[in-house]
Amino acid sequence: MKNIKQIANKFIDENSIVDKSYSSLIKITEKLGYTVVEFSSIFNDEDTDEIIKLLKLEDKVKNSAGFTYVSEKYRLVFINEDLGEEEKSVVLSHELGHIVCGHFNSNVPFIG
Repeated sequence: MKNIKQIANKFIDENSIVDKSYSSLIKITEKLGYTVVEFSSIFNDEDTDEIIKLLKLEDKVKNSAGFTYVSEKYRLVFINEDLGEEEKSVVLSHELGHIVCGHFNSNVPFIG
């Protein structure tokens, strides 16, 4: 089995990734079929709050920098909007790693 570094380098090469800014990482995430949702641990807009409540993620957003939610219906990456741009890039890169390594099974809701 390939190690994570090899998988990451292959993904970077295959997608010609040179710009690792937060906005570029969002575009890459969206190309993979995921929606990036920014949340706050204190207050969210109506749409974000509705998603969090619908998926019963209230506790997760209180203590998280970011996480991925996968189910048959949703493929979402949540990123804490209170982080700085560099921190958001690190968290989103981490979540992309989970996605690229295939850690999620969409048949069962999974939060990782």
